[in-house]
Formats: sequence, C-alpha cells, structure tokens
Amino acid sequence: MGTPEHEGGDRSLALLQARGDLLRVLLRPHPVLVCMYPRLLMLSIQSGLRAQTAAPGLRITASLAEADALVREADRPQLILVTELLADGPGLDLIRLAKAQTLAHRCLLVLTHNRRALVEAAIEAGTDVIVLEGSIGQGGAFVYGVERLCRGEIFVDPAIRASLETGEESPEAPAPDAGSGRCTLSPRELSILALVAQGLSNKEIGARLHIAPSTARDHVRNILRRLSVTNRAAAAVEAFRLGYLR
Repeated sequence: MGTPEHEGGDRSLALLQARGDLLRVLLRPHPVLVCMYPRLLMLSIQSGLRAQTAAPGLRITASLAEADALVREADRPQLILVTELLADGPGLDLIRLAKAQTLAHRCLLVLTHNRRALVEAAIEAGTDVIVLEGSIGQGGAFVYGVERLCRGEIFVDPAIRASLETGEESPEAPAPDAGSGRCTLSPRELSILALVAQGLSNKEIGARLHIAPSTARDHVRNILRRLSVTNRAAAAVEAFRLGYLR
C-alpha cells in the first residue's frame, strides 16, 4: 500500500485527469477562445485543453487586443473564457466588445476578487457565467460553469451568490506603504514572486534559487499574506497590478 501522501497525490492526479477529460468533451464541438492572464492561470487549464482531442477551434491568448481581433474575425459565435485582468486591460472589456458584436457569443468570466461592483458590472455586460479563480484548480464551479456555458445557460458561482446575499467580499488590496502606493516586498520575495507568476512550484523555485522547497513554501506563504491574497494566481495578478512585475 502507498503512503497517505502518495495516495493523496494519486487522487489529485486522477482528479486533474478527470477534469481535463471532461473539459475536452464539453468544449470539443465549439469554437473556443481562452483569454487568461497571468501565465499561471493559463497553465492551470491548458492541461485540460491543449490536446489533440480538444476543441478544434481553440485559441489561447493573454492579450485583450489580440482576443478582440480574434473575436472580430470569428465567423460564428464563440465560447469565450476570460479572466478578470488581462495583460493589457480588464477582461470585462473583452466581454463588452464581444457582446456588442453579437449576443450569441457566450462568455465565462473568472474573477480574482469577489467584489459586488465587479459582479454587478459583469452581469450588466451580459456575462453568461461568473466563477471565482480558486474553482479552476479544484474543478467544482469552474467545470460546472463551463458545462452551463456550453448549454447556453446562465450560472453564477455559489460562493459569489452567497457573498452578494451576506454582503461579504474578498479582502481589499493590501494597505500601501506611505508614499509608495504598494506594500513592501524584500528582494528575495520579489524574485520568488516572479517565479510564482511563471507557474513554478515550490520545488522548482527552490532549485532555481538554491533554497529548500520548504523555504520557498514559507516565502510564498508570506508573499500571499503581504499581498492579502489567498492563492498563487491571485498573487501574480496583484504583482502585475501593483507594478512589481511587467
């Protein structure tokens, strides 16, 4: 019998494989535009999409301008999966542009921050499916949202609906240092944050910087705390928003 750690890893791999298989089955008949940023988020779902059995019309980009051009060139309605922030602008702008072209485009928005104003703006723009970023790695609402998108239905992540009902939202951005407009990270933390944004694991970060994986893990936890975010993808988004990374 394997150790609990190995068994847990096997279950995680099985879940990832099952999620990828389901995404391929759901998306195969449709032209799909995935517009996600930063790279960590793109990598998180590419394993389920970048395969010979994936949707034949699949395009992946992190650029609002490039995605806009692809939508304008499309000769039939698209399934558009887009994140809250893109490399050159807000993802909601892409949804507005797509819906202005034709309401037949179906759009799924992945939110990094659960903000009432942003959710209401997304609904007003005609977004079909809204989910939280954390649901990508866990399956759950993200996969269910893709399924509803393919069926032409409306869906809002239950966690978002609950927060709208209770008035609770994601933590605000970190309080900036006086005069700097952003929180302070050490040079080592900035180096690790850049590697996090590239999608590297703690083990890979440790190997790159010649530190123990546990040390890399502790640094990452501290970075998340200082940026007031709950996961690595959100940390990367905040890093670009605050100007730490370009």
